[in-house]
Amino acid sequence: MSLNVQYEGSRRTHLRHEMSANIRRCAYEQLAAGGAESLSMNAIAKKLGVSGPALYRYYASREELLAELVTESWEELAARMEETAAGASRLSAAERFRAEAQAYRRWALDSPHRYRLLNGSRFGTGALDPERIVPAAHRTMIVVLGALVEVSSPRGLRPPLTPELSAQLLAWATSRRPDSSVPPEVLLRGLLAQTRIHGVVSLEIEGYFDQLGIDADLLFDHEVDALLA
Repeated sequence: MSLNVQYEGSRRTHLRHEMSANIRRCAYEQLAAGGAESLSMNAIAKKLGVSGPALYRYYASREELLAELVTESWEELAARMEETAAGASRLSAAERFRAEAQAYRRWALDSPHRYRLLNGSRFGTGALDPERIVPAAHRTMIVVLGALVEVSSPRGLRPPLTPELSAQLLAWATSRRPDSSVPPEVLLRGLLAQTRIHGVVSLEIEGYFDQLGIDADLLFDHEVDALLA
């Protein structure tokens, strides 16, 4: 293969990656302006100065583009939490969990439109592309469980888990990681922690606490402390 052919192939690959990134950038701008339902392939093509058919050479459908945005966003959030966990590795498990919770919150506050895509729309669950989206989303839970395994009370839950819920939690864990050995009590604590943190963060990014005159920093810290109690 000649150097000219290699150069041309590399150039085409670079241009394709650049165009794909520009498409996603425009898509995120649409999400910020009007939410996931407002995403329009034609509007993106118009903004980039290309034809509609040209855009579909990069993403075959609106759903494929949305799946890419969801996967990319889950991966970025997970990476933020993993980096935080690694940086806090010398801290106690409780302090590590606090740092991870704050990383989750900070990502949501920095990118509220992407957070809404993941947790406030019908697209974030993984249905668009389960093989890519579900593992990316589960990475955030793996980080949370890593800390909660160490801080969970040996006294168990009050009230105790029912056999039915325990079986469902174990089935959920093994469907994500067949070698999972996390006890169902810790799985429940992780799921409830994510649920409660999501509740506070979702209200915060919509400005709810500002209307009440409540300091969101203080409220979030209190909720994390309650989760660790």
